[in-house]
Amino acid sequence: MVKKTIYKDRLAPRRRKPICLIIPNSGEKIYIFSPKGVEGIYIASERDYKRDGKWSYSTWEITHDDSTTVLMFYEDFEMGTFFPQTSWEEGYAWMNHRAPQIKWGAFEQFIRDNFPVVANDWDEYERQLKQLNIIEKEGGEKK
Repeated sequence: MVKKTIYKDRLAPRRRKPICLIIPNSGEKIYIFSPKGVEGIYIASERDYKRDGKWSYSTWEITHDDSTTVLMFYEDFEMGTFFPQTSWEEGYAWMNHRAPQIKWGAFEQFIRDNFPVVANDWDEYERQLKQLNIIEKEGGEKK
C-alpha cells in the first residue's frame, strides 16, 4: 500500500532545526529527507511554500510504502542537537521506540556518518564507563 505523509521543514522556537528520517521496513538504512527522494524508497513533492524571512518553510508530501516509517523531530531544546542522549544504547532505544525495524548496525552507521560529534561523545561516554568499571573492579579487589 502507498501512504502519503506531510512534512513541514520550518524552524521551531529558538531556531531549532527540523529533521525528517525515512526508515524502510528492512531497517537496514536510515535516510535523511531530501527533496530529490530516493528511488524505490520515497518520492517528495513540494505542496506549499510560506515566505516569512528566516521563518520561511516548505510543506512536502512524502509518498512511501506504508511499512516505511517517516520520523520527524527537532533539535533538542536544551542541548541544541538532534540526539541529546548520553549513550549509544539510549540513542538506539529512543529511535527503536519510534521505528522498531531499525537495526543496530544501520543506526550506528547513520549516526557516525551524519552526526560525528554525537558519535564521538557517545564513544567517549563508553570509554569512561569502561574505565569506571576497571577502577571499581580494582577497588573491589584491593579490599
